[in-house]
Amino acid sequence: MNEERRDERFATLALAAAVVMLPPFLGIFNTETLVFGLPLLFFYLFTVWGVVIALAAALTRGHRLSHPNSEAPPAGLGRHAFNPEDNPPEPVSRVDSKNGQGG
Repeated sequence: MNEERRDERFATLALAAAVVMLPPFLGIFNTETLVFGLPLLFFYLFTVWGVVIALAAALTRGHRLSHPNSEAPPAGLGRHAFNPEDNPPEPVSRVDSKNGQGG
């Protein structure tokens, strides 16, 4: 799946998730009915939430496999992770607020 198509699918997923969480839809499920001991509204919210997460995971799975490098980036770091050995931070000097001189 190419990048544009994936972006369109993510946008569609986000829009659909927002629509099914609008008050008119939530009002349909706001009843006294219990499902597995939970009010129907809570069951609906958790089910929709789980389905959205599962669909987002399915969309990102193809992204991980089509990474431009032969190796995927380390988990949780991504491409823009800060590595102190590559570019150490500049030392910070303190400035005295009374006379404006560093120390």
